[in-house]
Amino acid sequence: MNFGIWNNPEPPEEYEFLFSAKMANYVLEREWHKNQLILQHEDGTVLLKFSSNQKQMVFTWAMGFGDSVTVIKPARLREEIREECRKMAGKYGT
Repeated sequence: MNFGIWNNPEPPEEYEFLFSAKMANYVLEREWHKNQLILQHEDGTVLLKFSSNQKQMVFTWAMGFGDSVTVIKPARLREEIREECRKMAGKYGT
């Protein structure tokens, strides 16, 4: 996957994600973005950083990992995902 298929004049934002150790191989074996930086920690978790101006695409991509990923930044994306999860929980009861 490479973020950048939509024509978007907005400036890029910095994104950081922390993936669980169970997702390490999956994340490490792929090129997610041309300017990515991937670091594997001693505990097996993987930090992925990149910049992109594809906010909606990054949101959807991150949601697809469920609880296997934590958004580190930007804070705005963390809030949007929190709100989306709240709405989803309301639909499915909890």
